Amino acid sequence: MLFHKLEKRSYALGNGANQMGFAMQNGQLVPVGSGVSAAEGLRDSDIMSGVNLIASDVASASFKTNVDDPDLINLLEHPSNIFSAYNFWLTVITNLLLQGNTFAVIHRNPATGKPTYLEILLNAEIMVYLTDDWQHIFYQINFWDNRPVKYVQSTEMLHFRLLPHDVDTNLIVLGQSPLNSLYEELSIKKQSNKLTLTQLAKSINPSGILTINKGLPGKKEKENTRNEFMDANMGTNAGKPLVLDSITTYKPTALDPNVLEMLKGTDWVRSQVAKVLGIPLDLLQTNSSEHSNLQQIMTVYAACLNRYINPLCSELTTKLCTLLPSEKVSMDSSSVTDPDNSNIETRMGNLVKNQVLSSDEAKAILAKKGGW
Repeated sequence: MLFHKLEKRSYALGNGANQMGFAMQNGQLVPVGSGVSAAEGLRDSDIMSGVNLIASDVASASFKTNVDDPDLINLLEHPSNIFSAYNFWLTVITNLLLQGNTFAVIHRNPATGKPTYLEILLNAEIMVYLTDDWQHIFYQINFWDNRPVKYVQSTEMLHFRLLPHDVDTNLIVLGQSPLNSLYEELSIKKQSNKLTLTQLAKSINPSGILTINKGLPGKKEKENTRNEFMDANMGTNAGKPLVLDSITTYKPTALDPNVLEMLKGTDWVRSQVAKVLGIPLDLLQTNSSEHSNLQQIMTVYAACLNRYINPLCSELTTKLCTLLPSEKVSMDSSSVTDPDNSNIETRMGNLVKNQVLSSDEAKAILAKKGGW
């Protein structure tokens, strides 16, 4: 378990999963919110849309290196024998957004030391340790299958994380999900939804008011009148002209305007989700965009994707680029943010016009992008 002779103890930091904690209150063990759990987040349509948008777009981006390294590119494009590359990185980013931490152990060729494949681990399988001198991190893997417990150094573990900070010892090393900041908003939304559903149930019943301009002496007579009216105007008679005598009036009820306002209010979390994930609200809207400049929106979105691409590439560079000097991993997301190559074509045109590039050089760049 100890990797250094001078280590005498270590700090167990957990695995960074967003779960409900428990506390004693009045002698009882009660749940305490410690963030937005992954299951809770996926049940919210706005969070689900935002997470799916970012994760699928990052997973669609292509890896590249600044030096020629076909072995590493092949590993990143074929990281697992049980997942396609898209599904592998989709899982990594989805878990990263929901939990703030994703772990993947590096399996290497014993003879050459080269990485051969990556294995995504459940957060529940991991226990992170920080040595007492705070100079080394190692990981205890409690495999869910029959494999024995394994301890690995940080050089053998891809630990992707978001937003680590020094509020306490754990968060120096562990990340946290940006969705944690929505805990209060989601609590309010739950209560608002309950209230709205209650008001809707009350507003829908009755569907109309039937007035008889003479007294009905009792409950039975009123029930008979209602049933006779429904029989005459429903079923095969539905949609036919309504016939009323001089003492009868019928008025359909409308949905309470206050309930309509409450229904509009249930969408307010959408803007909060877009804010904490850093994506343009237009990309989560179901109605038409408030902005006509799609290129501007996608430029903002490209910067957003870099917030999640950069932690990914930084960790891959640190742990996998160990054989070639100055090698770096990056990702090209232009297939997502510039799917028709209009931006790169405009840029190449300006560079040629300003004599920065020749037309042949610009065409070569466009050819690599799938353009001319």
